[in-house]
Amino acid sequence: MLIDTLTESSDGSSKLSVRVLDLDEFVADHVSAGQLAAIRKVTPLEILANLTTLDVQPAVEVRFKADWFFKKSDIAALEIH
Repeated sequence: MLIDTLTESSDGSSKLSVRVLDLDEFVADHVSAGQLAAIRKVTPLEILANLTTLDVQPAVEVRFKADWFFKKSDIAALEIH
């Protein structure tokens, strides 16, 4: 999972950041509903409905459902239409 790190910039302000290694690991292990929809040429809502029917829970939920992320290991063996 992505881990936020509080860092201090050169001007003294603080900001949250994510290490590139953490981001690379996340991308390697997860896929978004939007990405699955593009691959299968359906809408993200169709992907979400299908995954819900198969009882697959998102690993990360955000405001826009197309950006919900799922663990690749959770969907690897599923037939997603």
